[in-house]
Amino acid sequence: YATATRGSGGIQAYDVLAQVARSEGGDEVLKLLERILDNIRRYPNNDKYRCINLSKASGQKVMPAIELLRVAGFERISTPEGEDVLQLGRPNVDILERVWAMVWWAGRGHSALSELPAEGTAAAAALGACLGAAAGDALGAPLGGQEPMAVNAFEVDKALEMCGGGLWTVAPGQVTGHTELLLCLAEALADAEGSVFPCEDVAVRYGRWGKTHPFRADRACLQVFHRPMPPDKMTERAREVNQKSLSSGALVRCAAVAVMGAALKSPEKAAALANEDARLSHPSRVIAHANSALAFTIAMLIGGTSGTVAVEELERWMKRQQERIRTGVPKPGDGPRGQGFTHISAGGEEADAWSPPGEELVACEEVIRWVRKAKGSEPLPFSDMSATSLLSKEVGSAEIPFCHAVRHLQNGTSFEDAMRATLAGGGDSSTTACVVGAVLGARDGVRRMPERWVRAVLACDQSLGHQRPTVPRIQRTFWGPRPG
Repeated sequence: YATATRGSGGIQAYDVLAQVARSEGGDEVLKLLERILDNIRRYPNNDKYRCINLSKASGQKVMPAIELLRVAGFERISTPEGEDVLQLGRPNVDILERVWAMVWWAGRGHSALSELPAEGTAAAAALGACLGAAAGDALGAPLGGQEPMAVNAFEVDKALEMCGGGLWTVAPGQVTGHTELLLCLAEALADAEGSVFPCEDVAVRYGRWGKTHPFRADRACLQVFHRPMPPDKMTERAREVNQKSLSSGALVRCAAVAVMGAALKSPEKAAALANEDARLSHPSRVIAHANSALAFTIAMLIGGTSGTVAVEELERWMKRQQERIRTGVPKPGDGPRGQGFTHISAGGEEADAWSPPGEELVACEEVIRWVRKAKGSEPLPFSDMSATSLLSKEVGSAEIPFCHAVRHLQNGTSFEDAMRATLAGGGDSSTTACVVGAVLGARDGVRRMPERWVRAVLACDQSLGHQRPTVPRIQRTFWGPRPG
C-alpha cells in the first residue's frame, strides 16, 4: 500500500505533452502517437507495431514526443542496416496503458471547461461536489472488484490517468451507477419548485434508471429501483428487502441534496433532505444519520467553511442531534406533525416516519463513532467485503467511505493525493472515491480539481465502454441553463 500511494515513479510526461500540443502540427502528432500506442495495446506481440523508423516521414513526426515514447518503454537504437529506430521490447502493459491514456486525454475535452464557474464561488464549490463525486467514481471503476491492498503502484498510476477498462470494461472517464443515481436526484431537485423534497419525481427517476440495466450499482438500490413506483411503495419495498443493509448506495447520492441545502443557506435542510432520500433505498436509521451528516458537511463546505472547521462543526451538530433524540426535543422546523423538509411528495404535508427513540439514539451514536474514528490516527480499512461479493454488485458498509472522506478533510489532503490513497487501498474503490471526491470537490471547487479528470468525465466517449445516457446529462444538469 505504501508503494502504491507513492506511485511507481519515472513518468514526467505532462510537460512533454503540453509542448507537443502547443507545437505546430501538434494535434497531428498526438493522433499519430495515439494510433501507435493503441496498435500496440491491441496487438502487443506484433513486431511491426513495436518499431518506429525515425528516418521515415511518419517517424520524423513523432520526434517531438520521443521522450514520451521512452517513458512507454521504447529505446532508440541503430539497426544492422544503419537505420535509426525506436523499438519496444517486452511492453509493461500498465505503463503503456497509462501513457496511452495521457495522450488520449491531451487533445480531448478542453471545450467543456470554458463554461465552468469562477474559482472561489459557491457555484464552483457546488459543481466541485458533484463532479468530484463523478471523477472519483470514474477513477475507481477500472480497479473495482479487487481485494483490499491487492492493487499495485503501476495499476494505481494507470487508473489515475482515466484509462478505463478493468473488470467492468468501462470507457475512459466513464462513471458507474453511483453517479447516474446522483444525476437522477440532481435533475429532480433542479426541476422541483420551492424547497420541498420532490419524492414522487425522485422515485420515478430512480425506477426508470433501474430499468436501463445498469452495469454497476449497489445491490440494495437495484433491489428497490427496478421500476418506477410511488414513493410510499418504494420505501415499503426497501423495508422488505434492505432492512439490514448498511451499504453505501444512498451515501453516494448526497452531493445533490447538499447543493440544494447550500443554495438555501441551510446545511440542516441539506441533512433533512438526505434523510428523506435515503429512505427510498435504505430503511436503516444508521444510513439516514450518515447521509444527513455527509450532506450537512458538504453543504457547509459549499458555503465556504474550511475543511477542519467543517469537521469540528459536524461533530458538534451530531452531538446536538444526539441530545435532541435523548430528550425528545423536536428538530428545528418540525411542526406538530413533523413537517418541514420531510414531506413525502411535492406539496404534501405527511408526517415523519416514526422510529423508536432507542433505535434512533443508537443510530446517531454509531455515526458519531464514525466521525471520531475518522478524526483519529488509526489506519482505516478499505473494505469489509470480499472480492467475490464486490463482483456480485455488493458494496461495502457506508462507514468505510464516510470515514475516509472525513479523514482526508480533517488532514487537508489534496484532491489528487486523496484519490491516489483511496485507489491504492483497493476494495470498492469506485464507491469510496466517489464519496471522498464529493467532499473534497466541495472543499476545493471545480476549478482546483485536476483539470484532466474534469475533462475526462465531461468528454467521455461511452462507445468505448457501456452506452449510458450520462455525459450530456452531467453538463445539462449541473450547470446548464434552465427556464427562469
